[in-house]
Amino acid sequence: SEYEEEFLNTIDQILSLNEGLKIESKMRVADVLSVVGIQYEDIQYFLQSHFDFVVYSRISNLPKLAIEVNGMEHYTEEAVRMRDQKKKDICIQKGLKLLIIPNDYVRRYELIKDEIMNILK
Repeated sequence: SEYEEEFLNTIDQILSLNEGLKIESKMRVADVLSVVGIQYEDIQYFLQSHFDFVVYSRISNLPKLAIEVNGMEHYTEEAVRMRDQKKKDICIQKGLKLLIIPNDYVRRYELIKDEIMNILK
């Protein structure tokens, strides 16, 4: 989406300050995290859903942070909120930090930089 492209521009600037990190977009949850330990009722969601962005360590190639850029439907539509909760639960279960950025924050460089750096400490 337009907001995701704007966010990518913002985060590219942030990650350029830290050469040990890289970002990938539209990553399937199943390609980022192991299916081991996922509850059966969540398997289908796990296999089909994706993260908007994932920050990886260049050295270990392990995911450090998943990022979602969310529009209004993520706050107003019950079905979307339920799917988002599953993604949050999977991240908690697997120990992957999840940062959620509302669409209207994608250009807020300092705020995003501070959030990302605090999470990655």
